[in-house]
Formats: sequence, structure tokens, C-alpha cells
Amino acid sequence: MFKKKIPNRLKPILIFLAILAMAFLIIIVISLTLPDRQKTNEARGRLLSNNMVTYWDAEIPQPKADDTSPTLGDGKAPITIFEFSSFDCNFCAQIQPIIKKIVTAYPKKVKIVWKDLPLNPNDESAMLAHQAARCADKQDKFWPYADLLWQNQKDFSEKNLIALANQLKLDEKSFKECLLDQSVRELIENDIIEADNLLLPGSPYFYIGSEELMGLATFEDFKNIIEKIK
Repeated sequence: MFKKKIPNRLKPILIFLAILAMAFLIIIVISLTLPDRQKTNEARGRLLSNNMVTYWDAEIPQPKADDTSPTLGDGKAPITIFEFSSFDCNFCAQIQPIIKKIVTAYPKKVKIVWKDLPLNPNDESAMLAHQAARCADKQDKFWPYADLLWQNQKDFSEKNLIALANQLKLDEKSFKECLLDQSVRELIENDIIEADNLLLPGSPYFYIGSEELMGLATFEDFKNIIEKIK
């Protein structure tokens, strides 16, 4: 059997067509494997960036406050800043003075609503720290206890978490029982689910009205957004 040879003049054309077909196939594969965040961004609308501030020109999902979310500042303040944060996150710890400065600068205008977003939900010690803070919240000491957690990021052992509770003179028996309460852990898991639904890439992450901030934002970043909201 003899194989029919391809004329030399057709070879460049066939090679070009083969390359074109391969490029088309690659584009299809990439489009099918785009990260969910990018697909969702395209569906939501064009994303514009200015430093760490993001502005959406389409309607986007927003976090929700409920009675279980710890709040800092005037509960009737018209502007809510949702803080998705993790007690084992260095940037989250570093930004806390700025958060307090915001509440001090806008006492009647801004309130902070806490949302749990541990860096690694599979890290039991980190999850326990978040649960401990929620247990402190049951005794109206969430924010003072959170301050102690920021200062003790290297030791989230149960023994140390109880010692921190004792520093604030929390009822130790109730606190220990709370650390075993599955319903309290579910509060944290619900926040994690909400963050997943919002496609948040990590913490700290902030929602201020229809705008967002991520990472180690400055006081000026927050101020620029707050003062635009009437």
C-alpha cells in the first residue's frame, strides 16, 4: 500500500489550521476552568478597582446581620461595616486599632458587625478560639476577649483560652460548657458558609454599603467610603 503524499504547498496551510484548532481548544478549556470568582464577577458586572477599594456597577449579594453577630458601636448607626476576620490572621490583628479609630471618629454614624472567617476552618485550635470569643459574647465580653485573642495568637490551647476568660472574670463554668456547645460552633460555621457564598478570598474583608475593602486597609480608605454615604 502506498501513502499519498501531501503537496509541499499545502503543508504550511495545514500546519496553520492545526495551530488554530489547538488555540481554539485551549481557549475552550480555559473558559471551562475559570475560577468561580471570575465567572461570578463577569455575571455580576464590571469590577473597577481603586487601591484596595472595589466598586461594583451591578447588584451584588451582601452579608446579613442577625441577632447573633457581635456588634461594636451604636446599634442604631446608619452605616454598617461587616468585618470578616480571623483570630489567627496577622493582618486582622494589625487592623484592629483602625477599626476602633473608625468607631471613635464616627460614634453615631458607624457600627461594626463581626463575622467569623478563620483562615483554616480545619485548624481546631483556631476554631476553638473563635468559639471562645462567641462564648465571651454570651457574657457581653466579646470585644474585650477578642483583644486578648489578638495578643495571644500563638497560643489558642483550651487551657489558655480559659485563662483569658478568667482575666475578664467571666463565669468559668458557663464558659467551659459553652466551649462544648455545638450550637455556638454552628454560629461560626454559618459565617464561613456566608463568606463562601459571597466568594470572599480571605480575611480581613470588609463590606461598607455597596463597597468592599480587603487586606490591611488604612483609616483613609474607610473614611473615603464612609463620608460618601449620606
